[in-house]
Amino acid sequence: MRNKTRFNGRVLLGAVAITALLGGSAFTASNTMPASTKAGTGSVTASGYTATKIDYTLDSTDPSLVSQVDVNVSGTVPTTSNAKVQLASAGSWYGCTIGALVNPDGLANSGDEYSPLTCTTAGTKTSVSSTQDVSLVIVD
Repeated sequence: MRNKTRFNGRVLLGAVAITALLGGSAFTASNTMPASTKAGTGSVTASGYTATKIDYTLDSTDPSLVSQVDVNVSGTVPTTSNAKVQLASAGSWYGCTIGALVNPDGLANSGDEYSPLTCTTAGTKTSVSSTQDVSLVIVD
């Protein structure tokens, strides 16, 4: 009579699982990370700028729209800075050109120096009636 051995699938499944665990840990144990990998967060105190004067220029073809905003900012804003203005909450942001420092009285550090910003509302212009929440962002 022939002796039949019954194959036990549970034993095979357990052996495969153990092999996978041992093999998987062997692969993860060989991972290396570069020493220069870093992550983090930080903060800096920003003193900000003060807008001392804001002038609006109306569009020549539709005076219900603003075509340009001129802003005087106290102190020196480097001409290489990035400046943008927003005339309405959730409205478009418009780029600004930063002019050279203006010193009305000619005296150094007298406190009346300002940097002129000219912001053109190219593209989608903001209506005068929605110009309520003016935001100015300057990044040095």
